[in-house]
Order: sequence, then structure tokens, then C-alpha cells
Amino acid sequence: GIGIVAHAEDAMIEDDDLATLGERAVDDHKWTHALQVLAGSTLMPGAAQLVVRGAIAGGASMIRLAGRADLTALATVVPEVVHTRASEVDPRCRAVVAGPGLGTDAVQWLSERLAGLRTPVVLDADGLASEVLGVRDPAASWILTPHEGEFARLAGRAIGDDRVGAV
Repeated sequence: GIGIVAHAEDAMIEDDDLATLGERAVDDHKWTHALQVLAGSTLMPGAAQLVVRGAIAGGASMIRLAGRADLTALATVVPEVVHTRASEVDPRCRAVVAGPGLGTDAVQWLSERLAGLRTPVVLDADGLASEVLGVRDPAASWILTPHEGEFARLAGRAIGDDRVGAV
């Protein structure tokens, strides 16, 4: 659990659950709510921009952005974002968002960065591949956010009418 809901039978987050998300304390610093973002490519720099904007809105402080291109020239971002070409996730980051806009050929690139990582990961879009899931440390918390097509690709079947049951 990450403290969003006291009891969850279906792991659904509702509007009321978000009221205290991203709360600040007087002794917080830039690494208290730091986020590593592995997103974006030459063809899809906007994906990195969207992740960064969502992270800022959600309360992230320091954001380290690594993509499969020089995103400094492709995506305009806010001052909280530090562009990096590092081949590993900064251990000071509290969570990782990985996958959006990387391209379907990013499996190896992303797997190298997530292998054995114990930091919580939100895996989305192009990161939703069985090869990437195969590098997950069993002790790590990963949240997968597939749309219908991504779910079908991962599960080998359509999601059907009972979405919560299928997940």
C-alpha cells in the first residue's frame, strides 16, 4: 500500500482518495518527492511532456527525465525537470514512471534501466512488454496501466466486460 486508500478490494482510486496525495511537510526537500521518468523519443517527445506535467500536478519535486532521444531539444519542460542520459535510475528517486513514448523497440533499453530495481515503478505504454516485466525484482512494487490493446498483448486475450476481474 502507498497510503492512498485505507482498504481497497478492487484497487480502484477514486477522486476522494486523491485529496491528500502529494502533501508536503515543512522539512521536505527536492528528493522527498523525486521521480525518475523514462519516457519519450524522437517520434514521441510529447509523451515525456505529458508524464512530466502530470507528475508536477501530482506533487513531484525533482524530476529526472531520460528518453530515447535528446529531449532537451524536443520537449519544453518546467524547471523541476533535469534531463539525464544516465543508464540507471537515480537511487534518490522515490518512484519511476516508465514506457510512454519510448517506441515498441525500446524493450532492451528499458529493461537495462529497470533490471533489479526496487524503487516503485509505474509501467505504461511501450514499457508494457513481457521482456520488461521479466526483469522485475520480486520485492519491487510495480503498477501496470494497460489500455485494452496493451492488456490483450500482455494477457494473450481481450479484456472482456469484467475489467476488474480480468486484471
